[in-house]
Amino acid sequence: MTSRPSLLALCLFLSCLGLSQSCLAEAKPPPARFDAGRAFHHVANLVAIGPRPSGSPGMDGPPEPYSVLTFDKAGKTSVYAKR
Repeated sequence: MTSRPSLLALCLFLSCLGLSQSCLAEAKPPPARFDAGRAFHHVANLVAIGPRPSGSPGMDGPPEPYSVLTFDKAGKTSVYAKR
């Protein structure tokens, strides 16, 4: 007959094993297709803004608040943190 602490330890071990396996399976991001033209267009838009040296006008003052968003598998967003 198995003692109660041993049975609880076994249940905990199996639960953790199952959770770690499911977390590992979901942690892999889907392979992204790289589009060089889209990347170049994005960089061109950033460069078009011009130089932004530290201490120049517009760089002073308190930082603007922003939200950190998360996305679920369906693409729905939710606020993870506000800063």
